[in-house]
Amino acid sequence: MLFETLKKDINTFNLEKSLENSKKTLELEIPSENENCKKPVKEYRGNQHDLDTYLNTINYMEYVKNNRKNVRKTQVIPQENTFNDISSLQTHFEKNQFNRKWSRLDRFLKKIKLDEFITKQITENNITIDKKKYYHDILIRMLDNKKLNKKSEIIYDENNGYIINIPIFKSLIS
Repeated sequence: MLFETLKKDINTFNLEKSLENSKKTLELEIPSENENCKKPVKEYRGNQHDLDTYLNTINYMEYVKNNRKNVRKTQVIPQENTFNDISSLQTHFEKNQFNRKWSRLDRFLKKIKLDEFITKQITENNITIDKKKYYHDILIRMLDNKKLNKKSEIIYDENNGYIINIPIFKSLIS
């Protein structure tokens, strides 16, 4: 009820101002003999800055509300690890230190995995034992030059923690 009366008052105020402005513009259109140059009166639009500020605030609040809805859900840990002593903690770390993405492994762990890959290639008779040091040095150099970082450059099984294939390595062998 109070809102309706306020709305009517605002509309009547705006209409009165627009009528006054239209009268002033009509007076300006008919030049008088004394006044050849008169600046036109600006149309009254209310407090436009406050209205714009209010609309920007509302838009921002809607934006924040939509972002909260689209937030990724937190990851639930399916099991909790409890350790009785330091040795069980150590074995847990040794098992799971390689169960990360290749890009998340540090340089030392990557070197260990490259060495395991070379020994695997020796057992599969792809390379000889004599060439083990040579290929190891080449792969370490490639690692240092950041040639073994992308998924296309090295295929690594993060669940089991071993290198499946290195496509560049096949071209080195042949």
